[in-house]
Amino acid sequence: MRKFLPDKNLFIGKPLPNHPDYIIKDYVNSGNNGHVFRAYNEKIKQQLACKIVPVENLKEEDKGLWIQEVQKANSIDDPSVVRCFDVVSWPVSDDVPGNFVVFISEYVSGISLKDYIKQAKDGITIGFIEEFLKTILALIYQMVRRKTEHGDLHAGNVIVAEKSDYHIEPREQFRVTDFAVHAITSSNPRGDSDLLQVATILRDLLENVDYQAASGHDKYAYDVLRKELLQRHLIETDPLADEYAKNPKAMFEKLKSIDSEYHAKQSASHQRRLLHPFDYPNCEQIPESNLLNSLYSNQFLGMNEIASRSNLVLTGPRGCGKTMVFRAMSLDHLISINADESENVDQIGIYYRCDDIYFPFARYKHPARPDAGNVVMHFIVVTLLAQMLDTVKKWAMRRFKTEFESREAEVTKELWELLEWEQPKEPGAYQFERFINRIQQKERSRAARKYRVLHNPAEPCNGYSGPEVLLSACKLLRSHFKFLASRPIYFFIDDYSEPKITTDLQENLNRLFMFRSPDCYFKISTESPVSFSTRDIDGKSYVEAREYSLLNLGILYIKDGGKNTLPFLEDLFARRFGEVVGYPVSSLDELIGSFPRNENEWARKSISSSPPHSFYGKETLASLCSGDIYYLIRLIGRMVEENGGPEALKKTSETPKIKPKKQHEVVRAAAGDFIENVRMLPNVGPDLARVVTAFGNVARSYLKFRTSKNETGNPPHQASRIEPYEALQLSENANKILKELLRYSIFLYDPRGKSRRGHVVPRLYLRRYLIPHFNLTFSQRDSVELENKDIELLLTDPKNFEDEKRLRRSDGDSKTADLFDGEEQ
Repeated sequence: MRKFLPDKNLFIGKPLPNHPDYIIKDYVNSGNNGHVFRAYNEKIKQQLACKIVPVENLKEEDKGLWIQEVQKANSIDDPSVVRCFDVVSWPVSDDVPGNFVVFISEYVSGISLKDYIKQAKDGITIGFIEEFLKTILALIYQMVRRKTEHGDLHAGNVIVAEKSDYHIEPREQFRVTDFAVHAITSSNPRGDSDLLQVATILRDLLENVDYQAASGHDKYAYDVLRKELLQRHLIETDPLADEYAKNPKAMFEKLKSIDSEYHAKQSASHQRRLLHPFDYPNCEQIPESNLLNSLYSNQFLGMNEIASRSNLVLTGPRGCGKTMVFRAMSLDHLISINADESENVDQIGIYYRCDDIYFPFARYKHPARPDAGNVVMHFIVVTLLAQMLDTVKKWAMRRFKTEFESREAEVTKELWELLEWEQPKEPGAYQFERFINRIQQKERSRAARKYRVLHNPAEPCNGYSGPEVLLSACKLLRSHFKFLASRPIYFFIDDYSEPKITTDLQENLNRLFMFRSPDCYFKISTESPVSFSTRDIDGKSYVEAREYSLLNLGILYIKDGGKNTLPFLEDLFARRFGEVVGYPVSSLDELIGSFPRNENEWARKSISSSPPHSFYGKETLASLCSGDIYYLIRLIGRMVEENGGPEALKKTSETPKIKPKKQHEVVRAAAGDFIENVRMLPNVGPDLARVVTAFGNVARSYLKFRTSKNETGNPPHQASRIEPYEALQLSENANKILKELLRYSIFLYDPRGKSRRGHVVPRLYLRRYLIPHFNLTFSQRDSVELENKDIELLLTDPKNFEDEKRLRRSDGDSKTADLFDGEEQ
């Protein structure tokens, strides 16, 4: 839109329309849509800012919203907001041709954050970043409460105000502008939320921090900002997976706690690396490799399938341990814990987290130009290549130094030729470091910059690598180094999930990740089967069991029935208890006890007039697991907290230390909170909550009023899964709801079911964590069997589904039975 901007000098010296005492004195800056000036009132010695926007740069449908947008911005009483005082028209005149709209606001002396970053010769300090985040999160919190947003929150719309020598403690102040015009002019083309836009700013700030020169405190804070806020909280939209997601207040409190947590960890002994056993429930937050190794249990279910020599799509609920096992299997991790002896290394594991590609290619769409497909492919190819070379050299110099040094120059020369790059003439050109530096300093940013200008057909797209380059590089390394010949390369691609990694982006990268090669294998983790695309941009469809294996950890844990899940959980919690010196328990047995379950017996008791407490003990904990380890860690932590904390555990010699009644109450309350979090999911939350509630109520009515046909003794019908009679054929709207239920793992998808009519149809398992909310049992014997039309009704009209399918009292009472008659609420 810059083509509509007139000469800025035309406005210098002119009075503002409707404010003739304010004369435009100085030009400040320009954006895509308008010029910004400083105007001054000599009489009252006051200055204002004015942004002059040609009407051609305003979207036609929004021209009537100017005043409304200004009012919305001015309703926010946060001190960081730059107030807008007026919006006026600048009529056509002889000396200033054209029609303009003028946005008049308070004048802030300073520079944009975008320019500040460019001019920061000595880098950005951690303190500066923390102050920015506190300011912006406080503002976003208020906007969330007022049900509004900025909508165009980039570094150019944040002003770093000049420090005043008159303040007793001069400090950075951040002011946010352009509330008035974000929906009318520049408009955020990607539709990112304010928090996602803050993540982009944080990434740019952190890239300008000199980490090596930072103090111990600042390194700790940097890791929190990068690994927790940037890579998780700010970009996460699922409150089921992260309690900080879409919660600016919680993130603000985390920032405030950085100092105290750092000093607490510094004062702790070397052995006490957890503040409590429930610290770091997410693997992404674990800062040290040694700590990761201490908490990692090799009894994790599915290890044989993950380690197999085939391409793999690993799926399961958020927090099920996908990141933990991928990181633990990487060669970098083995090196860091000194467990990289050659006999322990069967493959060269390279770990890559997809946050890295999300930021430069957010909201990726297929380019209109057929020659542009390899731009993003080049980014991922050179990135993985650099990580692979760095890891191989690191390991080789520890274990195979002589062989590596004798072959490094020849291999590096062939890599330069493979990429068709001009080979440097200076000494050291044929070393891995020189090649990696080329990638880190030029190739990644070259691809990211090119993506931003692909809309211009004049931009050339030559010189970008296709998927074959990485495959050839793997083959080259394995053919030249004997220590790699028998060890294939595993690329662990973590968090490859829609919507963050878009369908279009996946279809581009699948050309590489789904390729079958004897030299390398790709292990992809994704949230659910529906968050992964099985196609590529060439139209090829990838078939499970042919091009890749699918391992759904949620279904694996459910079908395990606790046999292997319980030993895994016992080991996991024993490790966590052991990481806190002097913790009053060392095992689940001590904390919650052992109470083996008989589901038929518990089902009968649960429908009695005074049902007993049903959900307690380590066996119940294992039965609750749909792979969602994160939730179980938080659940046990909540039990301890609501029981009075570690001090209360120390005071009792009884076993278990937490009584069954308290365990039951916490389990039920946590399941209820889960439903409320489902309800809060963006856009679809209320619909999903209604669906799962309707199903849960119907399943509970089956338990109360129907007996199972599968066993003698007439036990109650215990169903917590949907079994279609035939292959699903649903409307577009029903499919959309089903996809979201699976994406958030509210139901888990088992494609290998079998219906009564002989069809192989998918089964849908209710997430185990929700079973206590509906007072169901963990038995897998029975199903709620439904026709296509019933499933359609459940997904699109859950209330009517419940009215039709929910069983009534056996005495013929026409009223619907209270599902919780006589039961504790």
